[in-house]
Amino acid sequence: MSNTLSGGYMRNSGLGFLVSLLLGFVVCGSAQALPLTTCVDNGDGSHDCTIYESDLAGNPAEVGPIHLLPNVVTSGYVILFEDLLTFSPTNPSTWSDVLVFGDDVVDGILQASPATATHMQFLSDGCGSNIEGDVSCFPTGTEVAGVPHAFLLETIPTFYSASPNTYTMFSEVPEPSTLLLLASSMLGLLALRRRFG
Repeated sequence: MSNTLSGGYMRNSGLGFLVSLLLGFVVCGSAQALPLTTCVDNGDGSHDCTIYESDLAGNPAEVGPIHLLPNVVTSGYVILFEDLLTFSPTNPSTWSDVLVFGDDVVDGILQASPATATHMQFLSDGCGSNIEGDVSCFPTGTEVAGVPHAFLLETIPTFYSASPNTYTMFSEVPEPSTLLLLASSMLGLLALRRRFG
């Protein structure tokens, strides 16, 4: 009889796990959108931007849309990198993200120039191919060195101040659906353990 109960428990716990996974998908649906990039004019000639790794619909994107800035800024690049051990200022394969300020566009990628800029674009490793290490959309080390630039350690969020303007960059933010699915599954397992444990 203990074998039957044990087998029943295993079937129920497996079924419970599958049910919780299914509920996670039902509750979460498909991948939900990230917040949208916004720039606010402070009214004193400065602006603040909150930048997300997403397209105009708020979906995750490695090549972000080109945004019109509220005020003219200096053209150039802000480079984000993941760690100090592998980072190289001249090797784009060690970079994780690039924030571009410029006005010229080549193949959908904003180009910085030695002048002023009225647009920005956020680029991430993968460059639209979803291939880890694809940095084909990034500028070269020489291009970066030729205009104003900054290198920042990637954090969540990453803050960059170019007086009088400030930029807060959110890179690689977990999708809400992924977090909800994990939480739902864990709650289902916890409920089963309490019931049969």
